[in-house]
Amino acid sequence: MTTLADPHHRVPTVFLVGLTQYCDIHPCFSNIIAITRRQLRSQKIQMVSKLLKSALLKSALIVALMSAIMTTFVAVSARMYFGSIAAASAFARGDEIFVERPNQDLGEVVAGENQNIYFNITNLTSHPIKLTGSRMSCSCTTAQSMPESLPAHNVTPLRINFKPPTSRKNQAVVEHVNIFVNSSMLELRLSFKANIARN
Repeated sequence: MTTLADPHHRVPTVFLVGLTQYCDIHPCFSNIIAITRRQLRSQKIQMVSKLLKSALLKSALIVALMSAIMTTFVAVSARMYFGSIAAASAFARGDEIFVERPNQDLGEVVAGENQNIYFNITNLTSHPIKLTGSRMSCSCTTAQSMPESLPAHNVTPLRINFKPPTSRKNQAVVEHVNIFVNSSMLELRLSFKANIARN
C-alpha cells in the first residue's frame, strides 16, 4: 500500500507543476490558450446572437399575423355594416354622406344615344337626409327619379340620363351634376366624362 509520502507520487506532482509553469511561461502555449478563449467567447456570442435573431423573427411573425387578422376583421366589419371600406372611412372622418365612384368614365359613347349613369349615395347618419334639388352643367343631362330623401344607414341609387349632343361629335366632354342637401347646406358634386363618337 502506498501513501502520499511515497516517492512514486512526488514525481508526477512535480511534473504537473512544472508543465503548468511551462505552459504559463512559454509564449506558444500562452497564445494557444488565448486563441482558444477567444474562440469560445466568439462561439458564445454567435449562439446568443442566433437565439436573439430567432426570438425576434418569431415576434415579428406573431405581430404580422395579428396585424393581418385585425385588418381582415376590420375590413369584413366595414363591409358588413357600411357596404365598403371607403364608406367606413368616410364615416370615421365624420362625413354624413358617401358617394361611391363620384367621378365616372363612360368611355366612348355614340352621339344621340341615351346613357344611364348610376351614383350610389349612402346616408351614414341615423336620420333621413332630404334632397332639395339639383343642377346640371348641360341640358343634355337630367336626373331621373331623384328621391326626395336618403333613408338612414341606407344606400340609394341615383340615375342620371345623358344624351350626348350630336353637335359635339368626336369630342371629349366632362359633365357635372350637383345635388343639394338640406343637411348642413351640403352639396354633392358628381361628374362623368365621355368621348362622343359619330353614330
